[in-house]
Amino acid sequence: MSAGNNFRFITCSVLLIFSYFAENVANEPTPIVMWHGMGDSCCAFYSLGAIKEKLNASIPGVYVHSLKIGDNFLEDVENGYFMHPDSQIEMACEKIQQDSQLANGFNAIGFSQGAQFLRALVQRCPTPRIKNLISVGGQHQGVYGLPNCGALSNNACDYIRKLLNHAAYIDWVQKGLVQATYWHDPLNEEEYKKNSSFLADINNELVINETYKTNLLTKEWKVDIYSMSKLRVLFRTVLEKHPIIGNSVVYGTLCVAAEASQQTINKKILNKPSQPLDLETIGRYGIYGTGIGGPLLAVWYRYLDKKLPGATAKVVVKKMLIDQFLFTPQLLVIFYVTMSILEHKEDLLAECKSKFAHTFLANCLFWLPGQAINFSLVPSIYRVTYVGTCSFAWISILCWLKRQDVASSKPDDS
Repeated sequence: MSAGNNFRFITCSVLLIFSYFAENVANEPTPIVMWHGMGDSCCAFYSLGAIKEKLNASIPGVYVHSLKIGDNFLEDVENGYFMHPDSQIEMACEKIQQDSQLANGFNAIGFSQGAQFLRALVQRCPTPRIKNLISVGGQHQGVYGLPNCGALSNNACDYIRKLLNHAAYIDWVQKGLVQATYWHDPLNEEEYKKNSSFLADINNELVINETYKTNLLTKEWKVDIYSMSKLRVLFRTVLEKHPIIGNSVVYGTLCVAAEASQQTINKKILNKPSQPLDLETIGRYGIYGTGIGGPLLAVWYRYLDKKLPGATAKVVVKKMLIDQFLFTPQLLVIFYVTMSILEHKEDLLAECKSKFAHTFLANCLFWLPGQAINFSLVPSIYRVTYVGTCSFAWISILCWLKRQDVASSKPDDS
């Protein structure tokens, strides 16, 4: 099934269900509330914005409220990673209660983590009433492990899971990273129940919350129309059908997340009193990652795999050396010059000249082992996604290096 057919499948499924709702209130269709998933936003043209248009076209006159958790696009994306679900649900409840067009109730669609947040909204915010909730790939029992970890050995997967388990249940991680709050280790239920700051509560696994139970029993529920396995199929087919666009969006999102996470640590966790995030800087990383870095990496890896197919030791070493010493220096120059252009600096090469050597050395130490795994174990279509995921850590290093003052090597305030 092609990426386009997958997208049409999910859209048509949603439309069919809501068309049924519309038939029952033809003169005044029930309003719809949507909540996006991790790394997305309320109104992106390629995701919920497109689905909103389809709903409006299918159900004339329907009011669609796509929840925005924050004051703008970047805050909405950032809060999907760093605002605790309790706070997100409280904010969503206030927004819905303040929207007069939702006063008589509404139907809801949740995507990925947005689905479980809407379910928690049913439990914690019973008015106005959710008449029907559609969960699209919602992780109602949490997440665990590494999706599609078959490319690595079982021992490697288990080792990484153990590392994630250790980190996920640390108190400050639970407070600062949304995805940790629904991490569910099925091999250690007691630790999960003891340390989970969100999922164990809404799943009534600590104590039976009678209010949650009552609120859930008063709702009409629909079976998930799109499982996580189908979402993974969609992700794969998008990368196969549109590798440059798909990988660029993923890489750009991870660039934004990396910069936002570092700013959150520096300005909100370590700095007292906390300071607001620099949204312009976060936006610049988004522009670079989506518009320049992502496309360049996608084209480069396709070219490299075509010229040097296979994963033998000899081929892997060749790819590593060519990537590290031919492509990477050029990419670092492009990064620094692009950021200087976006920052409207007069000397576009000054920062690059000052920081290139240290950045390239750090890059070698980080990426040589990383690319050894990439070229030997990771399937071709996942190369940029793998690089982007590693880049979450690398860009945090890069952000720190970029913050060093050109003249004095002291951190600046950006």
